[in-house]
Amino acid sequence: MTITPQEFESIVGNLGAEELAQLGAVFTARAAERRRALTIEEAQTAFDSAPLTHWWQESRLRENGQVRIATRILIERGWHPEQIVDSMTAVAERVCVHPLVAAEAVACGIADGMVIREGMDNA
Repeated sequence: MTITPQEFESIVGNLGAEELAQLGAVFTARAAERRRALTIEEAQTAFDSAPLTHWWQESRLRENGQVRIATRILIERGWHPEQIVDSMTAVAERVCVHPLVAAEAVACGIADGMVIREGMDNA
């Protein structure tokens, strides 16, 4: 839902200074939470709990699949790529066979998640 500045003003225009300050504080807190970066501990937990598909279980590079799936799940759950890329890459670099492979596994997971989140998985 998109709201224009004029529509927003018509909703809050009659509020007092204290009420506007409270609304501002709520919006500021929500924005900070939505911009919060994923911690390395949270990224490690996501990696550890990523459910592998049959094909990734059979792969000699299971860790790449775990990174990709964990990253995809985070994106599906509403995380923005900028919030997770650094911590997921740090975890991936610990477990993947090469740093470039780690970065690619994260990038692929982001792409997978964005496709699913945007509803293009059946396209």
